[in-house]
Amino acid sequence: LPLKEVVDAMQGVIGAIAKTRYAMMMAALKAVIRLNSENPPGREEEVAQYVGDRLKALGAQVEFQPVEPGRPNVIGTFDFGPGPTLMLNAHMDTVPVAGKLVRDLFDPVEENGLLYGRGACDDKGPLIAMLTACGAVTDLIQQGYRFSGKLILTGVMGEESGGDGTKYVAQHGP
Repeated sequence: LPLKEVVDAMQGVIGAIAKTRYAMMMAALKAVIRLNSENPPGREEEVAQYVGDRLKALGAQVEFQPVEPGRPNVIGTFDFGPGPTLMLNAHMDTVPVAGKLVRDLFDPVEENGLLYGRGACDDKGPLIAMLTACGAVTDLIQQGYRFSGKLILTGVMGEESGGDGTKYVAQHGP
C-alpha cells in the first residue's frame, strides 16, 4: 500500500482506540490522584501497586524494584521478540501539600474540560498517559498488528527528592 493509505488507516485505528481508552484513562488518573504519594516523606507504594496491577492486566511482565523500604519502582515489560527497546519513564511521587488549601487536592475535580488534583500534570498525568499507550499497543496486537522489540514502562519513586528511582533504574536495569 502507498504510505499515505497506511498512515490514514493507522490514524483511523489509533483514533478509535483513543476514544475507547479515554474514559479508562480518566478513571485511572483520578484513581492515582486520590493516592497520596507525597515526597517527602515518600509514599509511592500504593501508586506502584496500582500501576503494576494495570500492567499485569495488559499482559506485561511486572517487577517491583525495592529502592528503599516501602518505596519501590514498578517496571512493566512487554516483550515482542527481537528488536529495539523503547522505555517510558515517569515518577509516581508528588511534592507535599503545603499552605492553606481551597480544596482537597487528593479529590480530583473536572472543571471546564480540565482535571485538577495533586499530580495531574506532574507526573501522574504523564504516567497514566504512558500506561494508556501500553494499553493501546495491546489493542493493536489484538487487531492483528505485529511489533518487535520491547516496550518498557517504569514508574519511579523519589523524583521530588533527587531522582533516586530513576538513578536506581539506570544502575540496576532493566
